[in-house]
Formats: sequence, structure tokens, C-alpha cells
Amino acid sequence: MYRGNFPAASNRANWIESMRFIDPTNPSDETADFTDAAIVVEIRGPNVRESRLMASVANGKVIFPTPRSFQWSFTLAEMSGLVAGNYDVGIQMTRAGITTQLAIAKLPVQDGIVS
Repeated sequence: MYRGNFPAASNRANWIESMRFIDPTNPSDETADFTDAAIVVEIRGPNVRESRLMASVANGKVIFPTPRSFQWSFTLAEMSGLVAGNYDVGIQMTRAGITTQLAIAKLPVQDGIVS
């Protein structure tokens, strides 16, 4: 599981990010296909248990550009609802009935100034 920080995002722009699946025992193996996975990315405010924004395969905000990577996106309209500050991001994958926490990270959101 990844724990860390995402680069800062603006609340006056889309936030588009991606991750790649890597098998630590065979990082050059390109045969794995994760396009059948259900992935959810949630953003919530600090010390708040409710989600502010959510992207998933089900709502079309998580896509698979390659069989070994996924990308999520939040629109300008969604991001503009976040005030500047540090947010928590959780990423979870369910595949073949097994749920895995892929990441828990911080996302600094900065006021993009331009209205």
C-alpha cells in the first residue's frame, strides 16, 4: 500500500492522476490485466469521515488507459467545491471478491485564485 503525499492540486482546475500496477516480484511483466477491477478513489476533508468527492469505475471517473494502469479525474466544477487545505485520499480496489487498500495519502489543495 502506498502511503504518502500527492503533488498539490488547484481548486480552479481539473485534477487528473494515474497509478500503475507493478508486481514487485516481476516488475517487467506486462501480461497482468486489471481492467476487471472495481476501483474507488475518495477525497475527504481532514478529521471528517464523510467523502467530499468520489471517483469510481462505476461512475466513469476511473478508467484504464492500459491493462496495468488506472486514471481518475475530478472536474473543475468538483474541485472548486474544495476550500484550500490538506485533504485525505483513499484508493481501494476490489477484484475477484478481494478488497485491497492501494493508497492512503494527503492531497494539498491550493486556492487557484483565478475565478
